[in-house]
Amino acid sequence: MNNKGKKIIVFAFIITAFALVLSACGIGSLASTTTIGKIDMGEVHGMPLAMKGKEGFVGPDECIVCHVNEHKNWEKSWHTQKAMWGPSFEDAYENDIYDWVLQEWDNLETYMILDKKDNNTNYVAVEKVQWQDVDFIIGKTYKQRYMTYYNGEPRQAYLQITEDGGISWTIDKSVVVEYEGNKERAGYKFLAIETKPKEGDLNKNNYGEFRSWQERCISCHTTGFDPDAWNEAKANFVAGEREDLRDIFVADIRVSCESCHGPGATHVNDPTINNIINPRTLTNVEQRLLVCQQCHTRTSENTMYGNGANDNRRFVLGEHTYEDVMNYVRPAWGTGNRNVSPDGKARRGHQQDMDIMLSQYIKGPRSNHARLSCAVAYTSQKVAQSNVNGK
Repeated sequence: MNNKGKKIIVFAFIITAFALVLSACGIGSLASTTTIGKIDMGEVHGMPLAMKGKEGFVGPDECIVCHVNEHKNWEKSWHTQKAMWGPSFEDAYENDIYDWVLQEWDNLETYMILDKKDNNTNYVAVEKVQWQDVDFIIGKTYKQRYMTYYNGEPRQAYLQITEDGGISWTIDKSVVVEYEGNKERAGYKFLAIETKPKEGDLNKNNYGEFRSWQERCISCHTTGFDPDAWNEAKANFVAGEREDLRDIFVADIRVSCESCHGPGATHVNDPTINNIINPRTLTNVEQRLLVCQQCHTRTSENTMYGNGANDNRRFVLGEHTYEDVMNYVRPAWGTGNRNVSPDGKARRGHQQDMDIMLSQYIKGPRSNHARLSCAVAYTSQKVAQSNVNGK
């Protein structure tokens, strides 16, 4: 073979290899896996479980082919533990429930919260939920909550009561009442307990969220939640035109790549630095803060959707400001409230942004987050792999 022929073969080989690389990197492909562990998520409980989120979101499996190291670091981070599959999907998922909780499950107050009776009273189902029926687990590092599906049917119930505005809840088991049911409350419902990693450590205040996960707070636990698809599904279910509300309408159950980089469909089809958000290159201070602030905050409500939504649903990094979608919890200077101390420091979880924004006004020793910004010494995929990184 002459040199010209050899060059043609080499050139053809290079072109073929390049095409394979492009294919591997997802160009022209928006495929998204629906296989989790050993199970096909297309068939759960005998019903389809949709794993399609907002338009433009493709899920982290499209990112791994080009960003292997970043994906590897992210998989070890606490962001993958904000929401997890429960053992109702597969027994192996029981491993994500704290060991001591599994051992003590039958002795815990594992009652499902059905609905709100009034501002100080909830209905909770009389029958305890078995750990095998837990559909989703929320959290693992500091605390953990559990959910199971409820279809809105009538139930016998106990009353769950608060005397301090919802800070703490107790269940009155002396009387059983007939709860008439409410299809508006159908979805994945929280149990009345909140557990912690240390053996025997429970939140003695218990938990009292009466709305479903999809109604209330799913958007910050997952990636690419589609609130319009949820609202349509709920309306159809209430009208009797849909069988259930088991679908969760997310691109990924974890807090994954597109939570911090924005929707990735365009980038997957044509990978350039101009069609994906890189938080490191953001020059607008407010937008840089929003990378974390969109979830590490406490809202008074989601103003775009309302109806009890208290998360960042519909927020897209690069498209919205905070107040396009949410209202801040405001400090109560000098008096304080459930969310904020009298000196302005945040009192409750995921309020780190408040300490950052109010840092120059807080009197006395400032909090850890008041001394930081989200972009300082921060590798997003590695953050929260240890207590040192995750403070």
